[in-house]
Amino acid sequence: MQDVEERQQSRRTLVCLLQALEGRNTTIELRNETSIDGRVVHVDGMMNVALASATFNTPDGTKLELQDAFIQGRQIRYVHIPEDIDIMQAIRKQISELTTRKPSEARRRTRGRGRSRAIRRH
Repeated sequence: MQDVEERQQSRRTLVCLLQALEGRNTTIELRNETSIDGRVVHVDGMMNVALASATFNTPDGTKLELQDAFIQGRQIRYVHIPEDIDIMQAIRKQISELTTRKPSEARRRTRGRGRSRAIRRH
């Protein structure tokens, strides 16, 4: 579950479009000229992507089959959006889902933080 700050980031950027690709197969091109094809499992608010059944492709044609792959958002150059996706409809749907979800439990977990500290005696 995303925390509040991450959800707000998703609403303000096109990360919500990538989140609409969850469960779909796509190709992600990376900044180092490689690409990864696979099924999108999860996209977080920082555009980090988790893929399943992935194929890592290098510029020289080498292919490596991976069960799972994780791509940091800052390494992504392009994401291929499948042609059958209506981009505007996907964005609207994701934004409406983000605004109707309840906030994460993250705020409750921080309650009481720092109350018990070990005291060192020398």
